[in-house]
This record gives sequence, structure tokens and C-alpha cells, in this order.
Amino acid sequence: MKHLSGGDAPECDLDEIEFLTPVTSPDKILCIGRNYKNYIATLEGKKPLNHPGMFVRVASSFAAHEQAIEKPDASDQLDFETELAVVIGTQGRNISETDALSHVAGYTVLNEGSIRDWQKRGVQNAPGKNFYHSGSMDPWMVTTDDIPDPSALADWFARIQERPAVKEAYAFMDPSKQAC
Repeated sequence: MKHLSGGDAPECDLDEIEFLTPVTSPDKILCIGRNYKNYIATLEGKKPLNHPGMFVRVASSFAAHEQAIEKPDASDQLDFETELAVVIGTQGRNISETDALSHVAGYTVLNEGSIRDWQKRGVQNAPGKNFYHSGSMDPWMVTTDDIPDPSALADWFARIQERPAVKEAYAFMDPSKQAC
């Protein structure tokens, strides 16, 4: 990214701009859940699935940097989950595992805010994940040229967790024991 700026000084201060999410008009936001066997068995007391769960989030469910996360009037059970988001940059279908990373543009961090009681109202997570501005997205996307091996992010990501319960949960998230 430094080579793109030519080493020039910023044109304005960060406090002078309105942040947006790093992908302003996503075609879709697909989320993967319950993809760590030990997490499911230990913290949820359930048998791991053969495949992780998948659900869709709508873009308006994420607030941009410095925008307020909103607790809906419908519930007092707003909770957060720190997640690593993979931003797909090149479309494709039937992509082999070997070629998968060539479709990734970069990575960002998001707060996948969840309305816990709404997650339990049915068999899908989506109702508890799609309230307006119930989550937030980092303003920056780190490109794959800066992180060529995303598996190296696992230790870093675990270290940024500040909440003790999250630290405990991430202790169970050993990538070698993923559900798929």
C-alpha cells in the first residue's frame, strides 16, 4: 500500500473524514458459524456438526467505524463477537481449495453483534444477526500482499481478544481441530 501513496503525506486528518465500511456495496455477506469442534462441544455442550453453519447478513446490519452500534428496542440481549472477515475480490464458482486464496482481496475485523434471544427463535442464526447497525466493521482492509499466509493470523487474532470470556472461548479454537 505504501507504494500506491508514493510516500506522500495524507491529504486530510482522519478526524476530518466520514468512515465507511471497507466494502461499501457488497453483493452478499456470508458468515460461517460453529466451525470449531472444541468450542461447540465445550461451550455450547453440543455435538459438532459435520459442516459449519452458514448464514447471511445484510450490509445495513453493520455500522461503519465511529458510528454507533444500536441495540434494538426488541431485545436487551445485544452481545458481541470479534470476527475475522475475509473479503473476496475475484468472483468464481467451483473453486478448488488450491486456488481459493487467489480469490481473496484481503481481510478486515468486524464486531458481529448478535441479538441472542432472537437467535433462539428458530433454527437459523439470521434473525439475531440482522438488526440495523447491530454490528460494526473496521474501516481498513489489509490486502493479501501484506498477509500472504492467513493461517498466521490465528495467533494474532487470539491475542487481540480483550474480554476474558472471549479469551477462554478462543483457547478452544485450535485451527487443527476445525469442523471442516
